[in-house]
Amino acid sequence: MLQSSLYRIVRIFLVTLDFWFNTDLPESQVQRSDKPSQSIPSDLNSSSSAQQAERSSSNFEMKTWEEIYQEECLSFKASLETQARILRNDPESQGVDRINDVRKELISLSHQAERIKEAAFEMVDETPDSVYVRNATPEWLSSRFGDPQLEQVCISMEYSLDRPAFELRSDPSMDLMVAGHLEQMTDDIEMDFL
Repeated sequence: MLQSSLYRIVRIFLVTLDFWFNTDLPESQVQRSDKPSQSIPSDLNSSSSAQQAERSSSNFEMKTWEEIYQEECLSFKASLETQARILRNDPESQGVDRINDVRKELISLSHQAERIKEAAFEMVDETPDSVYVRNATPEWLSSRFGDPQLEQVCISMEYSLDRPAFELRSDPSMDLMVAGHLEQMTDDIEMDFL
């Protein structure tokens, strides 16, 4: 437990340093709009935001934690495959410039591993009859003997994504090795999480 806390502190520090020196956000986190922003009167804004909150909460209630977990895992797996393909093939002929985009996306994916873990534990609490819960071993989700294996694997995945991101920063020629590592992680996700 102390080791995971120490890892998280170091990880937050390294990610913060990385973003200080590279202020570009990954394209997946940037929302672009062709329309100029318009000012909305405050009385209209509050009622429309309340309606939007109701709609978003009703949409959220329609999804079960099992669906959220599956969606997070599939999205994570697809993103890993995409980043590995970009590193292997350079589809847009960006050369070394693609390394920075992949590196930033890997850091974003390490945060998604935390969301997968949270969705899994919520799924265990809310829908214990889920297919994923029924197929899991007791050690995978239970905290009787220390941290559950799921939590340990997610922390390991976070580290396994942060480390190659920093390696790519220092040595862009590691792209094929990192691509192989991402492909192996994709296979592990398929086997362990889906």
